[in-house]
Amino acid sequence: AIGRCEKLGVMLTGHPDVYSLVDEFTVAGADWKCLHGEQSVQMADGTSRAAGMLATGDIVLAFDQNTKQLVPAKAIARENGDQPIYTVQTKCGRSIRCTAEHPFLTRKGWVAASRMAPGDYVRVALDWQPADDPSLADQSRFLGLMIADGNFTSGHCRYAKTDPVIIDWVRGYIEARGGKLVPDSRNKEGQWRINRHDRHRFPELLPLFGHGARTKTIPESVLRGGPTAWRMFLSGYFDGDGSVRDRSKGPYDCVLWDSISRTLLDQCQQLLAYLGVRSSVWAGEKVVSGKPYSYYRLNVRDQEAVRRVADVLIPLTKKGDKFAEFRRLGNGDADREWDKVVAVTLGEPHRTVALRVPGLDTHVTGGLVTHNSGRLDFDAIEQMRAYGWLLMQDYPQVQTVRWSVIRIRDRTADT
Repeated sequence: AIGRCEKLGVMLTGHPDVYSLVDEFTVAGADWKCLHGEQSVQMADGTSRAAGMLATGDIVLAFDQNTKQLVPAKAIARENGDQPIYTVQTKCGRSIRCTAEHPFLTRKGWVAASRMAPGDYVRVALDWQPADDPSLADQSRFLGLMIADGNFTSGHCRYAKTDPVIIDWVRGYIEARGGKLVPDSRNKEGQWRINRHDRHRFPELLPLFGHGARTKTIPESVLRGGPTAWRMFLSGYFDGDGSVRDRSKGPYDCVLWDSISRTLLDQCQQLLAYLGVRSSVWAGEKVVSGKPYSYYRLNVRDQEAVRRVADVLIPLTKKGDKFAEFRRLGNGDADREWDKVVAVTLGEPHRTVALRVPGLDTHVTGGLVTHNSGRLDFDAIEQMRAYGWLLMQDYPQVQTVRWSVIRIRDRTADT
């Protein structure tokens, strides 16, 4: 609010409490803007959490409007009852559920969800560089390979792969920790398993047990591990479920991952964004054995994004042979920091949670930069300027302005 005042030419001088009074106005004079209780909010440790699971003091990922950088910040959370929910959907597959007045950072500035329209561009949270742990590199690659081709539903740890390069790497990783990778007892080509008695040597695999193909997610050890862990996991997952298409097979160079777990690909999209790579997730359908089969695809297609992902991934297989060529691609993705809105819909009331991030007043929601306060804050300051209150010099005047603005807000709440 103070920064907004200064941009509008409002002079905040005089009484030492003037800044706290303006801050008090922003909190008390306008509602915190809210999220659907199940909407994901990005945390500073690399994980995501449903808004309804947040508690005051949690460290979320915020956006510094001065430096244009992602930064960690403490959040204040509170229940805010059932409210009508708007869903903002983007071209790259993101979907954010929030209340009408929840603002998004767009090319036009901060715009409330209810005022968004198809064709607007919203800011993506890119280039997050938290503390890194290089010691997690091999473990994260191993988990990427296991997420792609492992089976953990029956209590066993089975792995299906025929590529000798991958099998040799996996065997080396397992044997270095005292385990054994042996042919599966079903004697099918390319079917392997880790000895049941060796499972205790691989605690990193525990989060994978009990999950089928549709419920696979990235383990928290990877999400919390920092850029090296992210790169190695994506590289391992690419060696398993990824592919490359160059211009000889279509109009674009692209790097792809396919899965039937939407959550998994949404998480991969977020990690790519943190690493500076623009990508999209979309749903598809194909026919397998005469039956329709639904799946999801994570697609890196824009020229600069393809160049960036070639720098990020370190695959073991020949799938990466094209990457040397991709690294020579030029820049030119002007929309890297923006995602296009394709739909804004109003739904039924649902439980909502209000967040506030003191000092920064922003947080990353579903991969997009959003604000924790709404239109009325900004409209009130505009009213201050329009009514000629350009100088607030002392305590009584600030109080007068503050309460007058609140009265103006009440009178114009519907306009």
